[in-house]
Amino acid sequence: MPRLSILCSLLDTDASPALMLGRELHRSRLDLKAHRWDPSLETLSGLLDAAADPACALWCVAGTRRALEDGPTRRALSLAALGVQALRGRDFPIMILPLGGRPPLLPEALADAELADRGAAGKILARLHRPTALPARPWRLRPHCPQGLGLWLEVGPVSTVWRGALCGVCGHDALGAAIRPLAHAVGPAGAVPAQSMLESPLEELSLPTERGIFLAKGAGNELGPDTSYYVQLSAMPAELLLGPLPRAGQCELTALRLEQGSSPAPAEPSAPAAARKAVLPRQTTYRHVRQGAPARGSQRS
Repeated sequence: MPRLSILCSLLDTDASPALMLGRELHRSRLDLKAHRWDPSLETLSGLLDAAADPACALWCVAGTRRALEDGPTRRALSLAALGVQALRGRDFPIMILPLGGRPPLLPEALADAELADRGAAGKILARLHRPTALPARPWRLRPHCPQGLGLWLEVGPVSTVWRGALCGVCGHDALGAAIRPLAHAVGPAGAVPAQSMLESPLEELSLPTERGIFLAKGAGNELGPDTSYYVQLSAMPAELLLGPLPRAGQCELTALRLEQGSSPAPAEPSAPAAARKAVLPRQTTYRHVRQGAPARGSQRS
């Protein structure tokens, strides 16, 4: 049986914290696999591949307060956390190791991560032996980075059926351009499909919510636990909006912050943490910003 390993993402160039942590974990027969983190799709893809290894027992992120406050880093780490949880389950251990100072508030997408500001090795060992039971989310969300195809998000229901799906984004890229959906598709869960048949596709929409204006796409395909809606994005967003396609009198969209921090909410066993229901105006009109790029494959309206 292979030895368990701890995956460690270093936000700073100083590798000494990883060397010290590795020596302490080695005494407990744990291997440390550390790598330099940067907010790129290549790094995100590599981390998800490493976290999928059954021998990986925990993922930790080590960095200074300044590194943990960097916007692009927070977006990429949030997507990585959501991806790791999609692959290994929401109970998979994720820890933040702040170096030299009090850490900033974490984004909602990192709300399940635990802080270990002192005695990191001891807290890692304690976490590995402490079972957790976080409430299940009603939705699935997993980032994909197919080579040469950019960033895609996979969304869908966990156990119910969605009559259509919608995914929206909010935020700006490094050049100040609004981040937007580029293409969308529907297919089996787990991988971006090569071909797709979209029913009643909705191209770029402008959705006003209490948390800002989201640019979104949607489709009327029925989704279950084994079928997903995929959306290609122009860059890593600051906030996400996802859920079943809103219909008359019903709106079950969830907004999720990937960059901005928020104060911890009180625990509510019946409601998933790290997510807030998005409230659309009572008489929302879906306004097309422009005609978006055609969906991959065919469309059926």
